[in-house]
Amino acid sequence: WGSVILDRAAGSLPGGTSIVYWDIFDANGNRQPGGFTNIDVLLPGGPQKTAGSFVLKELAYWKGSGKTYLKKWQLTEKKLGIDLVIETIVPNQEFKIPGVLNFYEGAVRVYDPFSGIQIGSGMWEQTHNEAMDN
Repeated sequence: WGSVILDRAAGSLPGGTSIVYWDIFDANGNRQPGGFTNIDVLLPGGPQKTAGSFVLKELAYWKGSGKTYLKKWQLTEKKLGIDLVIETIVPNQEFKIPGVLNFYEGAVRVYDPFSGIQIGSGMWEQTHNEAMDN
């Protein structure tokens, strides 16, 4: 799961917009059909929007202790005018609970894929092994 807040406008979204997203997996660690289960856009002083037409494109990964984590991804939604790249700031922030769980938790930056200008920041927590998807 993760969340970001935009410091500047992006497409039709004003600065101050928050985006919250999470993915739910089955008992075997596989993504539920349809990819991300939920992505909500919270407009400052306005309504929450949930769109089923978000597209997540995985762009880069890094290898941790037995897991491959998502490092950079692009989030788009044409109707809302969203085209953002989200990238972990410090890739090696893997937490380990020996014999139980390894997971990533850390800060992300959000930037415009065309200008490269940072337009927001947030956090990302990942327990899923991305190598299982390939």
